[in-house]
Amino acid sequence: MSETTLLLAPLDDGEAMRGGQVLKARNRSVAWLDTAWFPTQVSVDAELGLDGWHGRIVTPAATIDLASIGAVYYRQPSPFELPVMSEPERRFAVAEARFGIGGILASLPVRWAPASPGRAADAEYKPLELAAAARAGMSVPATWLGNAPQPAAAFIDHQPNGAVSKALIHKVVSEQGQVKLLYTSTVASADIDARVATTMHHFQQRITAARDVRALATATGCEAVEITTRDSSRPLDYRACYDRLHYARTTLAADVIHRLQRLLAALGLSMGVVDLAVGQEGTTWYYEINPGGRWAWLEEETGAPVAALVADIYASEMGDDRSRTAVAPPGPRARRAHRCGPHALA
Repeated sequence: MSETTLLLAPLDDGEAMRGGQVLKARNRSVAWLDTAWFPTQVSVDAELGLDGWHGRIVTPAATIDLASIGAVYYRQPSPFELPVMSEPERRFAVAEARFGIGGILASLPVRWAPASPGRAADAEYKPLELAAAARAGMSVPATWLGNAPQPAAAFIDHQPNGAVSKALIHKVVSEQGQVKLLYTSTVASADIDARVATTMHHFQQRITAARDVRALATATGCEAVEITTRDSSRPLDYRACYDRLHYARTTLAADVIHRLQRLLAALGLSMGVVDLAVGQEGTTWYYEINPGGRWAWLEEETGAPVAALVADIYASEMGDDRSRTAVAPPGPRARRAHRCGPHALA
């Protein structure tokens, strides 16, 4: 039976489409599973044997034998689209679907990119990945987390170039019927008041960046794209001015790539989209790693062979050793029943 790479993503996901095209060009079998198809368009038939689960997943496009799956590209699974039912029934059905399908896939002895659902969800914890990055030797900006107003103000005052405020996880919010993005923003000690006590806050030293860099790193390679503006401005958050951005392929220093690969290993990831900044003094600063981050638009803009780097994770040179992706060890799992982000099965 030929090995199949399962693309766990919506059909219009740019990253999965590009990765799938490269895999097909390499004569590898590819199958899609959009979790929005379950249960109305997908049926699951699985039975436990002495060596694990056996059975099939039937989608609108194909019948996927569980035994044929050798690798999974875990890209932005969609919320399950359930038939009409009451809200309590819906909450129950979503949880059952998530733990059922997610559990079967997580149990399979396959290669995952960027990681199995549990490990990918763990990597979403910003304090965890920042600490792992520091241990890996990355240059991480001075960072403060907490809800104590006076220590927050003191931290901000001690940053010679000022400080910024960042969201820990939710970068999109809905307010009065409008969807708004939360950008990195400057913060001064005078802005700190009792409202800080209401939840956790994330403050960092402000980096004076000459250019931003988004890179996709794996255990075997790295593709990086530098992001600047077409004018002389230096935005604090490039997401706020996509219409003025310029992209160019770049390379990272060998020691930076090595440290990124140490970080991937520490987090149990086979790949990660990394946001960096090159300071005016030449230091490469680490901002964050996103297992489910987007990279397709960078390949479109620059021709950087990012999809090929992702496809290399499934290359035959890796051999048949599937033990590398055993179920993740216990860790701080995200347990939101209606999760609809990149790690919806975690």
